[in-house]
Amino acid sequence: ARLAGYNEVLAEVLGRDAGQRSAQETLGQRTAEQNAAIQKAYAMISMLQNAAKAAYGRDKTILKEFKVGTDKPRGVKELITMLEYLTSVAQRHVTKLLLNGMAQEDIQELSSTYARLVAADAAQENAKKLRNAATEMRDEAAKELQEEVFKARKFAQVRFAGDRAKLEEFKPIARTGRRRKKASEPARLRSGGQPATQAAAG
Repeated sequence: ARLAGYNEVLAEVLGRDAGQRSAQETLGQRTAEQNAAIQKAYAMISMLQNAAKAAYGRDKTILKEFKVGTDKPRGVKELITMLEYLTSVAQRHVTKLLLNGMAQEDIQELSSTYARLVAADAAQENAKKLRNAATEMRDEAAKELQEEVFKARKFAQVRFAGDRAKLEEFKPIARTGRRRKKASEPARLRSGGQPATQAAAG
């Protein structure tokens, strides 16, 4: 009966670990979607700026309006701001742009690309928060499990004093080679949880 707490916490850790892994996988998917949206945004900005050069040649004043010659945004938020601004610039110069390589679909795609980038960034940030929360919950449960393992081993030293075979079940699992246990791997008794209940009853 004393070791029932260990088995309950172990199950909790395993459940939370599965949740954390799922959250990490979702974050990876959202990050990939965000990266695709970022690349599309850069491509649309390049198209727009090239069309502006074709339309206005070396007119630095107008090209400056299209951010020609400026550094690429370093962060997603900066890219979103720049794309939103250039979308409005494109609308002001739409007649010239349509005569110099861009189609009406391209003008519309600027707005669509902006919307997708905003949505992808929000989804990625939300996935990151959920992953962090899941990681924190798993780690909290892992700490609780470590405490239960400590208590279980001390219980065994009292309950099975002199029974070397039983005590062997409660020793830490030996690590093999140079592989170290990952932080996400829950601590376990040698019995792996199931025999622990039987040991308590014996």
